[in-house]
Amino acid sequence: MDNRNLQLNGECKQDVRAALTDLWDLLIGLYGYRFERQCGEKVDDSGGWWATLRDLTPDQFQNGLQAVKASTNEWPPTPIEFRNMCLTPKGLLKGDEALQEFMSYLREPPHRRSVGKLSPEVYHTYREYLDPVRIKQDKEMVVRQKFEAAYKRTLHHVLMGGELAEPPVQIEHKKTDPIPAPKGVAKSYLDKMKAELGL
Repeated sequence: MDNRNLQLNGECKQDVRAALTDLWDLLIGLYGYRFERQCGEKVDDSGGWWATLRDLTPDQFQNGLQAVKASTNEWPPTPIEFRNMCLTPKGLLKGDEALQEFMSYLREPPHRRSVGKLSPEVYHTYREYLDPVRIKQDKEMVVRQKFEAAYKRTLHHVLMGGELAEPPVQIEHKKTDPIPAPKGVAKSYLDKMKAELGL
């Protein structure tokens, strides 16, 4: 390895260390002892966080930091969860937001359920990676697990340059009460039918 490559690798390592230090400060500030007890007060260059995140770019780290700030989770993310936050393309729902949208969709009464209300990323996940019949029969915990795994595939699809189709717009069925026929109409039809049948 020449001196230039050594220098570039050293700069990348410094960038990752700086980004991890920012992340550590944020997670300790948000979660306090719950994070410190598991991961320590300082970044460990040989630990799981370093191994999981060392190939991320500064922009990807920023995505992850913003996602952590916006998260409503009571517990800090794991290294893998934070990596997924970093790799979520801008403009797409985070994993917990997508799951919440999908579960709300499933809880709708069947006559009010419409895929047209889903975001493109949730619609893609549902259409491409989940069985629409089976998913409605599974227990909620199983549905959550299946959706979370499927949503990671959707994010990977987008990161690899794949496109998301817009959900089809569905015409909502509106239940209407039957309109009663005017008096005498039914009797006239019955009389006509009787005459035709020779009764």
